[in-house]
Amino acid sequence: ALPPSVVVDSIITIRPFENKVSHGLLMVTIGHMSILADDRTPAITPVGYRAAEGHRLEIEVITAAELARRVLAVPHRGVERVDLLCILYVSAGSYEHMVDFVTYRCTAGSAVTVQPGQVHRFGRMTGWDGWFLVVRPEHTGSRGATWTADSGGPREVPVSVQVFPSVRRAIEGRIRQMADDAGLRGSTAALNALLLHQLHTLSARLQLAAERDDVNAEL
Repeated sequence: ALPPSVVVDSIITIRPFENKVSHGLLMVTIGHMSILADDRTPAITPVGYRAAEGHRLEIEVITAAELARRVLAVPHRGVERVDLLCILYVSAGSYEHMVDFVTYRCTAGSAVTVQPGQVHRFGRMTGWDGWFLVVRPEHTGSRGATWTADSGGPREVPVSVQVFPSVRRAIEGRIRQMADDAGLRGSTAALNALLLHQLHTLSARLQLAAERDDVNAEL
């Protein structure tokens, strides 16, 4: 059993979740994302979203190095079921990520999404570079669809896609810009609108890349 409060490091805190929920739930805070971990079901850990106090943005852009630090700081981290949208993009090296018990081998230009309701497991956290985007659940639809202002409806984010070299620069530039913009000072509403607009552009590019893969597979 965990003591009333265990501080692993400056940004990761594990403590009993005191609320009107069934016994056995723990609150695990990792950066700006909190996890409701059900220690009664060690095989699959439910992962919910609760913004840390003071965090005002709807999207978090995490570098591969920072993600590795957070993941490795939680011992025995296994299979998790998320209720938020996560997008993992590999810009260099190789990495394997499991989604719904299918392992995807990622190389430079690979993108993998973990959609609400899916299960996933982190792989080896060394030997690759890239980003991990976390999107608050209210900005995702069924199966991880994100709303796009231009289409007026949901756009399905592909589970796995290999981005062609011709569009890699645009996608990587978009993610870098999102990371930079997340550090700006200014109106919270304006910053969130900017980040969500960029997310819509990113998801559209990934969708187009996936459709191109499908067309090539049929030729």
